Amino acid sequence: MRIFTLKYYPPRILFAIVCAIIAIIIAIKVNFFQTDSLKEVIVYISTASGLISFLFYIWNKKCSWKPFYGLLNIPFISGRYEGELQSSFREDYDPKKPFIKKTICLEVSQNLNGFYVKGKVFELESKEVESSSFESLSHDIEAKENNEYLISFRYNNTGNYFHEEHEKYGLNKHDGVAMLYLNPKDKTLIGNYFNDNSERSSHGKLSLKKV
Repeated sequence: MRIFTLKYYPPRILFAIVCAIIAIIIAIKVNFFQTDSLKEVIVYISTASGLISFLFYIWNKKCSWKPFYGLLNIPFISGRYEGELQSSFREDYDPKKPFIKKTICLEVSQNLNGFYVKGKVFELESKEVESSSFESLSHDIEAKENNEYLISFRYNNTGNYFHEEHEKYGLNKHDGVAMLYLNPKDKTLIGNYFNDNSERSSHGKLSLKKV
């Protein structure tokens, strides 16, 4: 979300915006800058294009107007989400014991360039004992059927080498991918995560709700 991009603009919307910008540039030129000098025309077009690009950059970075997100057919997902993480690891690696569960919290920041996620994982039903934290490296939003959206991002987890169970479960630094389905009506994120097997061979389920 820090890098200017137009990836979330549908082609028809982008085409309409470009046409509107061209029309504005021509209208201003015709009404306020009467000149036949090719050099002055080039300078005018360059200056106007640069100014409009800068305003477009600011708009993408600062816009939080939800109707415009709806026009682009992307959900506005900024906010805090809390829920449960279920790992593929079982307690004490015992197949007879239940899967390990944790409390997870996500802070999502969004603009028209995309979104950024910061997350923390805690012991179940506790926000005092942190087992790890992570942040997103890349992002994507894809519209699906039934008014749902696939929210996916690649993350880097810093691990927690000081956690009492680090040696037992290998709470080391690792990368991974999360793929979550957003239900805009219920404001829930439900899906799966997959850690890099070369760094931490585990995966699991995520179930969160906006708070």
